[in-house]
Amino acid sequence: MIYKSLAHLYDVFMEDVPYGDWLKNIEHYLKKYNIKPETVLDLGCGTGQMSILFAKKGCEVTGADISEEMLTEAYNNAVKAGVNPLFVQQDMREFSSPEGYDLIISLCDSLNYITDKDDLKKVFENCKNALNDNGLFIFDLNTPYKLKEILGNGSFCQTTDSYAFTCENCFDEDKNICEYYVNIFSENPDGSYERAEECHYERAYSVEEIKGLLKETGFKLLETADAENLEAPTETTERIYFIVRKDNEI
Repeated sequence: MIYKSLAHLYDVFMEDVPYGDWLKNIEHYLKKYNIKPETVLDLGCGTGQMSILFAKKGCEVTGADISEEMLTEAYNNAVKAGVNPLFVQQDMREFSSPEGYDLIISLCDSLNYITDKDDLKKVFENCKNALNDNGLFIFDLNTPYKLKEILGNGSFCQTTDSYAFTCENCFDEDKNICEYYVNIFSENPDGSYERAEECHYERAYSVEEIKGLLKETGFKLLETADAENLEAPTETTERIYFIVRKDNEI
């Protein structure tokens, strides 16, 4: 299971993630498309940082993730923040909801972890069923350029006084999948260190592939944007936003 050993260190090693900027970006599109969400689904919520930000704005938030350990961190983070999102353990390929949402988000390349194209189509179908007719579905993806040229076949290391994290990457050209081999070293109370390892896989999807899946699912793609500057994506864009809603003309 991914994000098991890494869960309790995720926020330590991801402290530079600009969650506040991501919130502003989403609010830009909410304003542009005249959406004032009361209910929000954070799909692949991880440690709950985006769920917490929307809860602080008064939204009724559900955070869903497959990792029990990440959800534990999310709950603890929410308690510290003084908000109370609902966190549920669900596989996004199988989730269903008894209620509709005005906004569904899936950020921090969560959907890249769906490495089978048919499975990604299932996720889109689930999101369509859970989205209110007037709502927005906003998600991001790491681009093929980033996974192949920036992350692929490279290595990364980060340390603190009590922890160490190493990641060795390999990009499979035939499968368009980037594999991350992660080693985590954490200090025990007695001064000894415990080692754990995880393998993560992200698939590189082209914009055209995503457009095709969205169309097959009954979504209308409103626009794509470079997540760094909200401008039109280029060949060197590393993260892309997709802003979609139900295609009510079908």
